[in-house]
Amino acid sequence: MPKKKSKKPIEIEVIGGSSGSTDLDDSWKYKAEAEPKSNGLKGLIAIGWALWIVAVFIIIAFVSAITLLALRHYGILEDKLTTVQTFVIEAFMYAAMFIVAIILPLNIRRNSTRNKVETSTLTFIREMVGLKRWPKWVDLKYYLANLPVYYITVLVGSIIVAAAVGSEVMSQEQAIGYAATGNTSELIIIFVALVLVAPFFEELLMRGFLYGKLRSLISMWPAAIIVSLMFAAAHGQLNVGIMTFILSMFSCRMREKTGAVWAPIMLHMTVNFVAFSLRFLG
Repeated sequence: MPKKKSKKPIEIEVIGGSSGSTDLDDSWKYKAEAEPKSNGLKGLIAIGWALWIVAVFIIIAFVSAITLLALRHYGILEDKLTTVQTFVIEAFMYAAMFIVAIILPLNIRRNSTRNKVETSTLTFIREMVGLKRWPKWVDLKYYLANLPVYYITVLVGSIIVAAAVGSEVMSQEQAIGYAATGNTSELIIIFVALVLVAPFFEELLMRGFLYGKLRSLISMWPAAIIVSLMFAAAHGQLNVGIMTFILSMFSCRMREKTGAVWAPIMLHMTVNFVAFSLRFLG
């Protein structure tokens, strides 16, 4: 009987070191090795996870819209929402997305493999969304190295797309749900919503959970492109979609290299802070 060849783990690139022993959390890349599947089945499962996120997004948006219509119909809310009301609604949507899209399926999986899973539920969820470890210097290194390259890439990409579709399309203002204001309290709320809350939860969902699930099934570039196309489409505007697609590709690459979402979170927060400053403080 011929001996079966053992599957060698993929070597990863490490800053300032060699492949092998490393302080990076790279274990998430090898989740699928314990249960080998055919490439076709892996692709179908990957598509299923992507469609699951899309379905949850549509359902949460639909339920939120119906709820808003009902509240306006009965006079509980005015047609024009206040800054606080917009923040509460967005926070509810992020929380609902996180619970339904991530915690629910992970708890089902955990309960189905309870005898095999030794960690607590919180640790299990943190691992699946890219927060298994605390931030390290390597995260800061990748963030600082990728920040200028990201903006250069966005500039070049925007120029190319503008030449194809026209500068008017690329100069459209992004619809974000918050109106310009000079009120300090409202500015603080908008800052928390756009610069802190949105990047954090979006990175956990897209680069943490979804990219991690896809990456355990398919190779890096297809996984990154799927996640980035979904992330760009969710923003609903071509000019914004170009920026968010590039942002997502950079974030997926940093997630791949560091094994965590800390560097993507820092990049996303920086990009949103620059946009916030130009729009509300400029």
